[in-house]
Amino acid sequence: MIQLFRELLSDLEHVSEVNPNEYVSETEIYDFILEKINYKRIDETVNYYFTKLAAAAIAEQIERQDNYGIPSFTADQIFDLLIDRDDKKHLRLYNYFIGKQSFLEHHCINGKTYFLGEDLKIEYDALVRIFATMISSDLETALEKVKRILANKVTIIEWTDLLIGGNGNYEDYEVERMESIINGVIR
Repeated sequence: MIQLFRELLSDLEHVSEVNPNEYVSETEIYDFILEKINYKRIDETVNYYFTKLAAAAIAEQIERQDNYGIPSFTADQIFDLLIDRDDKKHLRLYNYFIGKQSFLEHHCINGKTYFLGEDLKIEYDALVRIFATMISSDLETALEKVKRILANKVTIIEWTDLLIGGNGNYEDYEVERMESIINGVIR
């Protein structure tokens, strides 16, 4: 199942704005976040993958510094990633989130596209929207979990050391600036 989510959500793995030759997941900020939330597990699960995407979303915003935004995963964003996938992927999502279905295929009936399966008839967009909402909710839950852990475990001096360097020798305005950025992203 992890491979399916990796394939479906690969567009969420953003390229770094600071260094366009690397992904956010290759940055020092991302590694720092994973270290602080203590995520060094080897077994890949869907929740672990969602947590890594959440960490990358936070790292991306922190990396942007003064141009940061609030990291989020919207159902519309996920819907766009899911809408034109083949029936097999939708069947796997259906089996994962809702329950076993031996087949799931889409057909056009009277100008509307429907998913048809055993004891199932639902409009194509409606089912994809349900999947997008479920995935978005799981990603937002992972995002809130990572934010909470970072807010409780990481001091502003640790963030400042990471982002500015200087090993504790900072001007007050630098610490205040970093505190503003970090609080804007993770609180």
